[in-house]
Amino acid sequence: MTTPNKEMTLQRAKELFFKDNLDAPTPEASELVESGYMNQAKCELMRNEARQETLSYLESMANEYGLELVKQKPSRTKAKPYDFDIDIEEALRSGIFCSGTSGSGKTNLCFHIAERLMQHGIIVYVLDPSQAWRNSSISETITIPQVNKPTQIKWKAESTIFDISLLYVKSQRKFTEQFCREIFNKAVHGFKPKVFIMFEDAQLYLPNHGLRANIYQETMRLVTCGRNYNIRYGLITQFPSMVDKTCVKMTKQRYFGWTNEKNDIAYLRAFLGDKVSELETLEVGQFLYDYGKTTKRIEVPKFEAKKVTM
Repeated sequence: MTTPNKEMTLQRAKELFFKDNLDAPTPEASELVESGYMNQAKCELMRNEARQETLSYLESMANEYGLELVKQKPSRTKAKPYDFDIDIEEALRSGIFCSGTSGSGKTNLCFHIAERLMQHGIIVYVLDPSQAWRNSSISETITIPQVNKPTQIKWKAESTIFDISLLYVKSQRKFTEQFCREIFNKAVHGFKPKVFIMFEDAQLYLPNHGLRANIYQETMRLVTCGRNYNIRYGLITQFPSMVDKTCVKMTKQRYFGWTNEKNDIAYLRAFLGDKVSELETLEVGQFLYDYGKTTKRIEVPKFEAKKVTM
């Protein structure tokens, strides 16, 4: 399998960018690299090429032996609601981590996790830079506009999606810093409910080595000290090797979806050992669930939203 050429990768990266940022100006290549769109485009193109190569090989073998190639989806046993593994108490102690390339089902999995948390009386806040959470069971959504001055954040003590898709990447980071500062200060001054914050596209706000950068200090303070104030977090990302390593290691429950990106596979080997080779065999909705001394394959059903207020 060959690596997609730069022109194809750049074009696909721009398409993905404009899908999430409809009114934004044309991004520079450096911005696409920094925000992860180039890596996403490369993975998508390589995945499509791998599938095409496999199909071409099967077709050639079928022709050679005079066989008819029948294309069909493998049958699956219908999964029951919440038919997946999660320890709620551990999630409140150490958070969760979920990775997988675009379309692997990681956000669908986190829909289930968020609903389970809310059923246990936990407030879930989601920082959503791409409107990925529109079909979740969280009923409250606040859209943050693109403005030239800091936005005063007003929200209720109930589960809420903060749609920051209208913001440019730099503004998304600034908003996240502001949000983490305000929620942490509320907790210090007596805000008592248990809170769980989902960082969709976590590589944007918690990049590798982010603990050393002052521009992420409020987010890092919340991640490292929030447990003392009943605040924990979930990291959701397409690019696990681009997320701060310390933040990932702090989580004890991890869900790994399909990927064939070499840097990510090399990084995830530290968690999965030889089982890392299974990542390329996973289908949509399948994950390797890593918790304690156990790593096993799980399958998560498609989420059906029932709007929950908590």
